[in-house]
Amino acid sequence: MLALASILSEFGLPYIRCSTRGEIVEISPAARRQLGDDDTHVLRELTDLARDTAAGPRNWRVPPQRSTRPAEARIGMRHCGALRVRAVQLSTADGETEVLMILSPEPPDHVRNLFESRQLTEREREIASLLSTGRAIPEVAANLSISVHTAKRHTEKVYAKLGVHNRAELARWMGQLSQV
Repeated sequence: MLALASILSEFGLPYIRCSTRGEIVEISPAARRQLGDDDTHVLRELTDLARDTAAGPRNWRVPPQRSTRPAEARIGMRHCGALRVRAVQLSTADGETEVLMILSPEPPDHVRNLFESRQLTEREREIASLLSTGRAIPEVAANLSISVHTAKRHTEKVYAKLGVHNRAELARWMGQLSQV
């Protein structure tokens, strides 16, 4: 688990490691930035998800060495719409079991509706959401597990469809929408 967590951290991906009892073991710097001021409310929901995820595999009789199908949840946040969370129970090298949760932001509903009216694809919406939080294209690419070249092409399409020219304009555009 620690090797996986260090790889996720190296790529700048937001993740949280929890014990099967729902106790937080580690919060990556990227996850800490994403949580912002919402962390009390969100961490409570994440620890509940960790306990639920840990309870599932024992009931399904999955061998502890194998990862299980990820559990998914959507957690509302005050400042950025919602977080999509994927959680999976994994075994550590010393035989312990932990829950690894990977976080990705979702824009607020009114932003999502406007994205749809501008005919942005799901991937373009993800790119726009990440870029508007100040992330650079290589960081966006790593977060979405795509090449930097692909992230650049999606970014160009997002800018063209929304009529913006850079991340600052995109952030302002999305900030204006969140005040609607």
